[in-house]
Amino acid sequence: MKKDLHIIYYISALTRFSILPMMLSGVALFYNFSEIELYGKMAIIALVILATTSLVISLTKEYKDTKLQRNDDAIIVTLTWLLTILLSSIPYMLFQNLTFTQSFFESTSGWTTTGLSVLNVANAPLVIILYRSLTQFFGGVGIVLVALSFIVKSPGLRLYTQEGHNDQLMPNLNQSARLIFKIYIGYVAFGILGYVFLGMNSFDAINIAMAALSTGGFAPQAKSIIHYNSFPIELFTMILMVLGATNFATHLLLLNRRFIAFLKTSEFKIFACASLLISSIIYFNSTSSIGISLRIIVFEVISAITTTGFTVTSGYSQWRPIWVVLLVILMVIGGGSGSTAGGIKQSRIAIASKSIFMYFKRLTLPKQIIKNSVYHHNNGEVTTIDKNLSFDSLIYIVIYLTALGIGTLIFALHDYSVVDSLFEFASSLGTVGTSTGIISMTTPNVLMWTSILGMLFGRLEIMVIVAGTVSIIKRFQELR
Repeated sequence: MKKDLHIIYYISALTRFSILPMMLSGVALFYNFSEIELYGKMAIIALVILATTSLVISLTKEYKDTKLQRNDDAIIVTLTWLLTILLSSIPYMLFQNLTFTQSFFESTSGWTTTGLSVLNVANAPLVIILYRSLTQFFGGVGIVLVALSFIVKSPGLRLYTQEGHNDQLMPNLNQSARLIFKIYIGYVAFGILGYVFLGMNSFDAINIAMAALSTGGFAPQAKSIIHYNSFPIELFTMILMVLGATNFATHLLLLNRRFIAFLKTSEFKIFACASLLISSIIYFNSTSSIGISLRIIVFEVISAITTTGFTVTSGYSQWRPIWVVLLVILMVIGGGSGSTAGGIKQSRIAIASKSIFMYFKRLTLPKQIIKNSVYHHNNGEVTTIDKNLSFDSLIYIVIYLTALGIGTLIFALHDYSVVDSLFEFASSLGTVGTSTGIISMTTPNVLMWTSILGMLFGRLEIMVIVAGTVSIIKRFQELR
């Protein structure tokens, strides 16, 4: 047991940051001060969590410098996220009368930046609405990165990478985390000001900006972005969604005005080609009888590939099934590596597609004229795609699609159509949040937990959770 106390230390040190959404939700009091009692109860919960984690930290701090063993990082990240989600579900149970499953679902959807919801926002207090938006804000960059942004001593590069970050922008890990957080906050501030300028009330602007940049999709209005019926707001939202789904290293290219290097990145090419191709197919396949405007098509396509989940359509019942499947393809592709978006990630799609293309070239062309494929990184560097890089990308894609198939089957076994089941679970696994209506207050618990697993797999990536879970089971067996 002693050899695992450093794991408990790290979990406690990271989990204490779960109180930030609870504490900051008090900003909603500026809009409705009558909710002061509710916020007081939220603050008490936060203080209890802080006191408990601080006590555990003080009892285990002598083990904090213990070297991480194999899969310790996966255990720490997996348990930190699970514990954070569990603690963050308490306000939903106490103040919104949601069941444990519904509360855990809502909390998972927030922290994983998915956006699927069972909460009735029309009747929810502003404190709760802002609280769940804040879970998406912090969940977007990740618990480990938030911790690195506030503390001086790093809990280790391995924790940082296990959470899905591959964007160390500065030589020092903590400096890199702070720079990413500054960029993130800067974009959110830009988003809030932009929405207010376009006529949105400031409370909605705060929530929508955080949801767009975190590619989360929670909206303070039940009808999502369609509620505002404003093309400028939709256009601005698309810009924010794309920024949120872009790797933070790529942001440095943009901020440093290295536009040519940005256009050469493999992820941008995948994003541009996939978005343009599928938008064109849907638009030119549309007829006057079931026509969908180009404005709606482009927004839904951008929302899908950035895995944000905002919508400007009243439902997908008027969409042809093939169009829905095309949106699923975009959800599966997902956003940039190391961004707030989910999905397989554009980097893996780029590497896999180039690897497959190279394979066929080797079958059909003379060896001496074949050139190695290269991958253009988000920082402007170029890497030759070797067998290891190809294998890692292809094997992850196979695992991801297998999980997608299993989840779809579970939904379909509950008498939902295959297309609706595919769309719904792809939305969970890709941390998208768009729904065909299957997820609601009356959804069976088995489907809720299937979606919860999908959201966790999508946010932390499947192998991290598998490695963490297997290692946890082995540790418990060793204690017996």
